Amino acid sequence: MAMHKKNVLDIGTKMEIIKEKDNLSAKQIKDIAEKLGKTDFHASNGWLESFRKRRRISFKAVCGVAGDASDETVNTWIKKIEKLFEGYEPQNIVNADESGIFVHGLPTKSLCIKKAKCTSG
Repeated sequence: MAMHKKNVLDIGTKMEIIKEKDNLSAKQIKDIAEKLGKTDFHASNGWLESFRKRRRISFKAVCGVAGDASDETVNTWIKKIEKLFEGYEPQNIVNADESGIFVHGLPTKSLCIKKAKCTSG
């Protein structure tokens, strides 16, 4: 029983660990826990699987886009992005989404609540 209490983390800490990475080794989970100030945590695949089952978290393929942004959101973003572009020549500004630069770097799966739609955007 004492060993069990020693390894207990609050739900917020566990979620931070899961958000940080979705396919972790025990060493990686332990490193993240230490960064969060939990030096006595011992990770295992069983711990992560049990946590995901208890919280009804599944690993699903990402497909589709969640939806369009509102006009207000678009206008706000245009103002912000103009400031980000300051100091750059137009030929050095690209839309990475449409250029294909990151097409192979995007995740194809994500952690989400069971029965929830898993879309990007």
